[in-house]
Amino acid sequence: MSGASEAVDEQPLTDKSTRRRPSLPQNVKAIVWARAAGRCEFRGCNCNLIGDLLTGKDDLNRAYIAHIVSDAPKGPRGDDVLSPQLSTDPTNLMLLCDTHHRLIDGSSTWREYPDDLLREMKAEHEDRIEAVTSIARDRGSHVIRFAAGIGKNESPVNTDAV
Repeated sequence: MSGASEAVDEQPLTDKSTRRRPSLPQNVKAIVWARAAGRCEFRGCNCNLIGDLLTGKDDLNRAYIAHIVSDAPKGPRGDDVLSPQLSTDPTNLMLLCDTHHRLIDGSSTWREYPDDLLREMKAEHEDRIEAVTSIARDRGSHVIRFAAGIGKNESPVNTDAV
């Protein structure tokens, strides 16, 4: 696949037929990309989805736009009512790397990723992106961390807590 592709989020069909889904509108894709800042929204990943260190291509698009509630009622997390309603809703779409796209929509793993968990991951990622990118250049701060022993115990402040 080349370019940004929508997630293949349907369960395997027994008759081996395939379903062709319509493309997402460009403005919807742009919203998903902007809110995710071009990074994988899967919890703990955050990898940059543009460029490839291995090949040296700095314009390679490695992203997938995946549906949280499938656009097909019989797809992963699909719903007879919600699937058609949310098929092009940016709040129902996540920007993911190949690994995590396959994980959340894989035939043997998709049940481990219910829609509420995926929405939580998406919200965490997008809230962090909003917080980090809304800091004005002249409002940045630097953290100075001091640590000292107290008796035989150490008292370092965890860098994640900073």
